[in-house]
Amino acid sequence: MNTLERFRAAFAFGKLDRLPIHTFGGWDETYARWRTEGLPADWGQKNFFGEDPTASTGVHLGTNGFSPFFPRWTPELLQEDDTYTVIRDEHGRVLRRRKDVVSASIAEYLEFPVRGRADWQRVKQRMDPAIEVRYEKLAASADWYAQHGEDRPVIQALSGTFRVLWHLMGDEGMYLALYDEPEMIHDIMRTWLHMNVTAIDRIAARMPIHVLNIMEDMSGNTGMLISPAMFREFMMPYYQQLIQHVRSHTDVFGVWVDSDGDVSALIPLLLECGVQGMFPFEVQAHMDVVALRRQYGQQLVIRGGIDKRVLPRGRDAIDRELDRVLPIFAQTGGYFICLDHQAPPDVPLENYLYFLEKARTYTPCP
Repeated sequence: MNTLERFRAAFAFGKLDRLPIHTFGGWDETYARWRTEGLPADWGQKNFFGEDPTASTGVHLGTNGFSPFFPRWTPELLQEDDTYTVIRDEHGRVLRRRKDVVSASIAEYLEFPVRGRADWQRVKQRMDPAIEVRYEKLAASADWYAQHGEDRPVIQALSGTFRVLWHLMGDEGMYLALYDEPEMIHDIMRTWLHMNVTAIDRIAARMPIHVLNIMEDMSGNTGMLISPAMFREFMMPYYQQLIQHVRSHTDVFGVWVDSDGDVSALIPLLLECGVQGMFPFEVQAHMDVVALRRQYGQQLVIRGGIDKRVLPRGRDAIDRELDRVLPIFAQTGGYFICLDHQAPPDVPLENYLYFLEKARTYTPCP
């Protein structure tokens, strides 16, 4: 099977030659370590880790860390001392960062672009789907795919409903607005929906989309970061319309959602919206993908759920974790081999390669 066939079969709980491998890789600090342990400079081009290759449209509709706002803001240094810099970044956020920390995820966010309706009206234009810079790589991506990529699934990422509110207002601002400015929230959701369906239509006219990655991070270690009632009121109607529209494009066979944390309460809500799967199922947030498979059966496609924390402990610990997780998925399908998040910097390259090598040995039942 090629990768496109393998992904399609996994989403349909069909027969597989092997479980597909589709991971998060590692943090920047992890790759810095791995380079000292023999990771070649051209590891990406060589597919050094032997993952199932995918393709992208090159169209920016947001992720967890990157907003869907165009044109970008001009980055600006606002303050600096021996320890910290305070900047306005390309997403319009003001953040303070230690000079000795590489990862932007450690930054302290001081201000977001929207603090009320007047700000929203100014920022709203940056979600216009007609802004050409959003599509500057589409033609090249479509040409490359037509010549080289037809055995690969095309994955389109976008910032989800919760995530786009965070990009606009941050945690505190979002929660206050859900109570104080419900009409503004609905206007943001309508704008989000229009941006995405219009962009997806434009992409589909040039190249296929097979899988939609909706990036959210809507849960923490103890559960959802928004109540189920608020999800139903402010997010579910727009999710349902998005997924219904996306499925009008017959190339699409997969829609799944990214959220860290305890997603137990989120899963049935997303399934009601028409979502097929989720990732990455963090073990430290008490996510047990074996139990979830028994609970949901073929209702839920699963990617991840392999505890990243065992990888520094060596081969025996890795073997035990893979024996815990993978046998049921070798039998039932509907699963993508992946850790429960990116590999942290305490994972030796040798151990990561062993994890991938061992995971490949769990052959699906005929």
